[in-house]
Amino acid sequence: MNELNRIIVAVLVLAVMLTAVTNVRRRELSLSTGVIWLVGGLFALIPLLFPSILDFITEVIGAKYPASALTLYALLFFAGFLIVISSKLEKAVLELVRLQQNVAILERRIRHLEHTQDPQARVSEE
Repeated sequence: MNELNRIIVAVLVLAVMLTAVTNVRRRELSLSTGVIWLVGGLFALIPLLFPSILDFITEVIGAKYPASALTLYALLFFAGFLIVISSKLEKAVLELVRLQQNVAILERRIRHLEHTQDPQARVSEE
């Protein structure tokens, strides 16, 4: 990758990192997700700032071309990111189920109390 391309990609990575920080400050992105994007951005900047590291990674994994190593590098980041997001989503789903169950219990209690407190409520509903 020539110098100009590395600068362009580095600027794009920095823009993504800045967007993550801005979204965390606006509370549009959780702090933990913002940190993941910042760490990912830093890992993306490493081979851009130090191209010899990409050559080293290429040699270590036995790839033929640095682009293959970079692809693996990106895949590992996104796999980790997906694991974190999936975990957060699962927690949110479990919390939603718990809240729905609580609402159903409270609605049943309210209906029971309305029927035991006010006999007219039973007549008007029927």
